[in-house]
Amino acid sequence: MRRRRAARLLILNDAGGILLFQFIARPPTPTQQSYWGTPGGGLDEGESFEQAAVRELLEETGIEVSSVGEEVGRREAVVLLPTGEQVLSEERYFLVRVPNCAISKARWTREERDVTLGYHWWCLADLRNNIEEVQPNNLIEMLEKNLKGRS
Repeated sequence: MRRRRAARLLILNDAGGILLFQFIARPPTPTQQSYWGTPGGGLDEGESFEQAAVRELLEETGIEVSSVGEEVGRREAVVLLPTGEQVLSEERYFLVRVPNCAISKARWTREERDVTLGYHWWCLADLRNNIEEVQPNNLIEMLEKNLKGRS
């Protein structure tokens, strides 16, 4: 199985909401047609996780920053890509605070447009009560750990 390195973003707005995208499940099942996940994507050749996070933030949201700071979490998981390929995804997470703003889809690739149903700013309470699938499955714990002392 191919190893894929990816930068993921925990994007928080001024109201304390976290941005999640709703993706089409591949392959869909009777119980799961979609899931919610953090923005981000694979590293380009020669790119660091931090550089990929800055690039992915701009491409997927239209938000431009010069730096995303230090990583705040890691995960390894088997992931099914929209192409149907199963990969071992080595993910690094970066916390980014942004003002309340609209999200731009202008830089989305055709593939991103095909697999993304929408986005939503979630508050932590709504995430705790949510019954839909959210990835990573330890997102709430990751947020709580990194928000202590940063509020």
